[in-house]
Amino acid sequence: MHFEVVKIVNSTHNLQFIFSNELIVETDDADLFSPYKSYDIQISRNIPIDETIKLYAKTTNNISSHVGVVIKKTTNSLHICSGNTQWIFSNNICSFKPGMDVWISVEKL
Repeated sequence: MHFEVVKIVNSTHNLQFIFSNELIVETDDADLFSPYKSYDIQISRNIPIDETIKLYAKTTNNISSHVGVVIKKTTNSLHICSGNTQWIFSNNICSFKPGMDVWISVEKL
């Protein structure tokens, strides 16, 4: 699904990247996204075998991969934790249960 960074909020502890399609990413990594750029973000329960080798490589050809765990599901959102990064998706985008491992693939367009 295509997302575009529309706003970046800086606090004392982390950055909050706010996307156009009901996605918020909270992280301490300022280089994770660029302002006003478009990204193709895919989320899946299945981790591709060929991608597990690239798992520890931060970025390859404008593509970064993250393994996360669904930590909380609320009425309107789904919270996924991947290291120091928390992804907050709308329930309209994906629907997983807490405790599930997920694979997040981000491609800069």
